[in-house]
Amino acid sequence: MDQNNAPVPPAGNQNAQPPQPELQAVVDRVKTQDASVMDRMKASSQGFEFMKLFEGRVDRNTYFMYLIVSIVLSIIFNIIPLIGWILSLALIIISLGMGIRRFHDIGMSGWFVLVFFLPMLSGILTFSSLLGGGLMMGYGREGLGLGLLGGGLGLMSLALLVDLGFLIYLCVKNGDAETNAYGPVPDPKRDFFKAVLNT
Repeated sequence: MDQNNAPVPPAGNQNAQPPQPELQAVVDRVKTQDASVMDRMKASSQGFEFMKLFEGRVDRNTYFMYLIVSIVLSIIFNIIPLIGWILSLALIIISLGMGIRRFHDIGMSGWFVLVFFLPMLSGILTFSSLLGGGLMMGYGREGLGLGLLGGGLGLMSLALLVDLGFLIYLCVKNGDAETNAYGPVPDPKRDFFKAVLNT
């Protein structure tokens, strides 16, 4: 045999085979599924985000309207036993977010919303003074027990007055006229429900 007439092997990997159509179909299907999963993730992230409740600003008119709506809703929710309590918890969380964003609107830190927990704290102190006062009265120290009770009720009344003052301040004070550290000026023509949920 003449070696000059022998076929020359192709350069590169001699075992390489062209992609099979079934394998290529699987690869294309996986790419399509990945793209649809990514599209769904992007769409879901554009919906409601919990932390957005506490970011940005809300104008005083929206805040005032929200206070009225939340008072009416809380009265209705307290009539309904179990479901009302769950809905009241959701209303408390939304109210915290509205308070934080309103403080942001006037250029204050959202941590000032903790002032609204003073009546609850003073209520706990009043309850503990009631228990302590009752125990003291049982041991013949009626004056000390009544003094603890009166002090607790006075502290609770003072905390409620401070809260009322802050609520009035938030409803009356104009927000910052320009962009502040917490975001741009809120749009007063924004839809009420979108403003409340900050979507």
